[in-house]
Amino acid sequence: MAAKPHAGHAFEHGAFLLDVAKIQEEKHMPYVTSIERVAERRGMRAGIASLLRKSFGEVGLVLMPEIEEIHDGEKLREILKALETTVTLDELRRLWAPPSA
Repeated sequence: MAAKPHAGHAFEHGAFLLDVAKIQEEKHMPYVTSIERVAERRGMRAGIASLLRKSFGEVGLVLMPEIEEIHDGEKLREILKALETTVTLDELRRLWAPPSA
């Protein structure tokens, strides 16, 4: 049986959120939860898939299994940006995989 939150729980949670907001303001750094980061990466991957399909047709989606393995948000942003000017799939792939010899 789950424990019922006591009356002070909402106050404690609210006080915690106020503390986090104060720290964010002082440090000029927004608090982003790991769940939010996962959602952000999922959204970037969906955007990449859409741009690959738009730019290269269904064949562009061949890169998605590799892109799904990228967990670095900055690298995913770099891929999105590169899709604005990338001409070939090999050119795009070089962003995360060194050219094969």
